Amino acid sequence: AASDVYKRQYIDIGKSSECILVDQNYIYVSNWSGNSSITVLEKNNLEIVATIETAPEPSEMVLDKAGQVWVICSGGYLNEDYPELITIDPFLLEITQTLRFGVKECSPSELVINSTRDTLYYINDDIFRLSYNDSELPLIPFIESDDRNFYRLGFDNSMNTIIATDALDYVQKGYFYIYSQTGSELGKYRAGIIPGKINN
Repeated sequence: AASDVYKRQYIDIGKSSECILVDQNYIYVSNWSGNSSITVLEKNNLEIVATIETAPEPSEMVLDKAGQVWVICSGGYLNEDYPELITIDPFLLEITQTLRFGVKECSPSELVINSTRDTLYYINDDIFRLSYNDSELPLIPFIESDDRNFYRLGFDNSMNTIIATDALDYVQKGYFYIYSQTGSELGKYRAGIIPGKINN
């Protein structure tokens, strides 16, 4: 019930927050909307222990099987900088790898990871895939967009399938697609207008 909802604690990180990721020791908060950093809090006492500078507008974060934190950065709403896919060492709380996109005029987003945490996916017009131990960005799309407007991406851990939404023209009702881990289309279903966040 609404009356049962209350605020236990408020943490002022001084920036707008986009996504939250929790590992064994820390809480990572990506600071989006004109910001260029990840705020790291100690999980037990919720104290800020580090601020990690990134490319503009970090958003989605995932944790791979080696414990590394991956973060995708758009480069800015107006494409003012190069987008990047970075990894953060959870012990050093430092960036250990930076994979930079070749042009500023792209908008990679929707970083997700599979159930075994060894394969990552993201949208950059098309859907791309890479391994957690890759040191270069993929050049060939995993799933081509063709005439679709891929908007949101998710991974169903129970079915081991990839889910992608198609927002079409943002006016009419969209679709969501289900794909196997080999990229085969398993289904196409009608959704509402601008089908959004996918919860696993």
